[in-house]
Amino acid sequence: MKRYQPIACAALAAAVVLAVTPDAMAGGGGAEFQEVYDTLTEWVEGVLGRIIAVVMVVAGVAIGIARQSIAAFGIGVASALGLVNAPTIVDNIVTAAITQEQVGLPPAVLAVINAVAF
Repeated sequence: MKRYQPIACAALAAAVVLAVTPDAMAGGGGAEFQEVYDTLTEWVEGVLGRIIAVVMVVAGVAIGIARQSIAAFGIGVASALGLVNAPTIVDNIVTAAITQEQVGLPPAVLAVINAVAF
């Protein structure tokens, strides 16, 4: 029976850590950089971003023809897609919040966490 004692201690420690840990949320500071972020986002999502995306695809085609390989065209298209979707991806990463319900904890553990949560 003594060999199960470390497992029980580890489970108890994990439950205590989960009980006192708040939800994971991104920081809310940095308002002084919001204007710069908005400007860059407008550039990428606007006409400038579309021009850069088209140039990436055309450069991929040109390099692909020069090297006799379609891989450069694929890289150009992937780079253009990455550029166009970058603001959405960054916004989703930065504004992500994980609640205890999304982690998939049993209801009994959630009840204890909610009772102890500040």
